[in-house]
Amino acid sequence: ICDLALRSRTFREKAMDVLVDMLADEIERVRLAAVNALSRLRNVIEFAEHHLHVVLSLLEDVSEPLRARVQLMLGMISLTSPLCLNITVRALLDNIRRFPTDTPNIYKALSKLGKNCSALAEEVAPALLVHRTEDQLESPYLTTQADVDDETYVGILVMVLSAAAVNPHVLAQCPSHCLRHWRLLRHKHPQLIPW
Repeated sequence: ICDLALRSRTFREKAMDVLVDMLADEIERVRLAAVNALSRLRNVIEFAEHHLHVVLSLLEDVSEPLRARVQLMLGMISLTSPLCLNITVRALLDNIRRFPTDTPNIYKALSKLGKNCSALAEEVAPALLVHRTEDQLESPYLTTQADVDDETYVGILVMVLSAAAVNPHVLAQCPSHCLRHWRLLRHKHPQLIPW
């Protein structure tokens, strides 16, 4: 399927629908094969919102190898809109809460996603720099200095600062304390934080 999809745009669109449908299969090997095929096609396809929801549902799978492969794929894909990027980042951040052991893979995915989708990240950064407190009140990171031990906040910064390495306009969306945190995170995660 991949070889034909790489050669034909028409076949590629139909193959993508079939591969995304395979992601919902009850057999893990089938789901993993579909993820591998979609990863192989990453340079010639873009994920629209309806495809993305199916892919992101795999982040809840109990299979750690499958989640790891999906996280890796999410770092490599192209997305069609700022909404798709926002949905993807939030799903990855939720995945940190659900499966804390996945955090290193998720940070890698967010770093790559920021670099791959830097134009979209410029639009999404302000929405991501708002979080909910424990009592579900919105508290913007833009006006409130966040805790650099908050893994969700670190994930957001990894994505935003990685995008800024490719698109410097993203930095205009960041409050000054994010730039101070960048220095600290650069020492803590040198392989993820650019510059």
